[in-house]
Amino acid sequence: MVREDRRSRHLRGAEGPDVRGRQLGRPSGWSGLGPTRHLALDVEPFWFRAVVAGDRDVIGGLGDCEDAWQVGPDVPATGALAGYRREAELADAIITATSADTLLAW
Repeated sequence: MVREDRRSRHLRGAEGPDVRGRQLGRPSGWSGLGPTRHLALDVEPFWFRAVVAGDRDVIGGLGDCEDAWQVGPDVPATGALAGYRREAELADAIITATSADTLLAW
């Protein structure tokens, strides 16, 4: 999907210091994986599965997410990207199945 390419193409095939060491020039200390993981754990599930689709499991677990911006050394780049791709696919399915005039579920 275009969204996946635009948001994660800079990390595709990357691992090690290229992804983990780059701080994006920000005082936050985010690595290249931080924003991608944030999208997968916070943004996509909240807006698409909770707000648009009303998924009660997602709504019930909203406060349970750890700091999605921080990616531990045990999380491979491929795992972070796979998580984002999975959430993007779920969001795409919700967008496809939802009429533009449908009221938000939550």
